[in-house]
Amino acid sequence: GCKCDWIETFDDAADKAPAGPPPAQGLEGNPAQTGEIFTDRASYFKSVNKKTGKQINNIYAIFSRKTAVEDGKTLYGKKTKVNTDSGEIDVEYNRDGIEHIAYDRLSGNRNYIKNQIIKYLDKYLENAEFIKSAENHKLDKKPNVERYYYYKIILPDGKPAYLNVQKKKGKYTLYAMTETLKEN
Repeated sequence: GCKCDWIETFDDAADKAPAGPPPAQGLEGNPAQTGEIFTDRASYFKSVNKKTGKQINNIYAIFSRKTAVEDGKTLYGKKTKVNTDSGEIDVEYNRDGIEHIAYDRLSGNRNYIKNQIIKYLDKYLENAEFIKSAENHKLDKKPNVERYYYYKIILPDGKPAYLNVQKKKGKYTLYAMTETLKEN
């Protein structure tokens, strides 16, 4: 009663599996890598014009940030030991840093990925690669920040991002996430 199209043969095995049926329209992507379950080609979105689609995305982005800030509250008061170019430091987590990270803009769907992992930033930082430290060159804008420390992490999409730790009034706090590092 099998209804599949495989047949037995004495021929040599193929180097790769035969192509299966194409995925349904709108399911072409990999949600683990792109952060989206349905692509823009899904029939669910055919009736949504570009303006409405942008409004939906904006509403979702606001919801995602607010949820990330709430999730990040679990980190308040925690400390993570990390290495720097001048020894080991204890990095703390606070409201300002978590909110800053939740509102940091990464490209494409990486914002949603970033906001999904915010409550695990202590683990990401613990396993991060120290890249460099730098003096505060913007003393006029941030007079209390003494130094910045940068750590490379890999987000669930397999691409790098960088966590920024700032030393402010003798305390080290996680403050930002970026996709690139400036030369200075």
